[in-house]
Amino acid sequence: MRIEDVDQAGTVAQWLGVEMFFRMLDSKTTRRLVGRAGFKLVKSSVEERQKTGTTSLTSAVLPRNPQTTQLSRAA
Repeated sequence: MRIEDVDQAGTVAQWLGVEMFFRMLDSKTTRRLVGRAGFKLVKSSVEERQKTGTTSLTSAVLPRNPQTTQLSRAA
């Protein structure tokens, strides 16, 4: 999951042909909420991204449900 690393109150915008509510949170809050939802953080990072002439921070998290078993790859 990748989102902008900024705390915004939220906005409604078109996405895939329907209106959707979008809310962005800072990386610390995102990690905390993922953990509170019962997921284990496998990886977490904050990166600088160039977008339309401006630089923004992007937060990426890779959560895993600890109650599911990992699939093994056949050799």
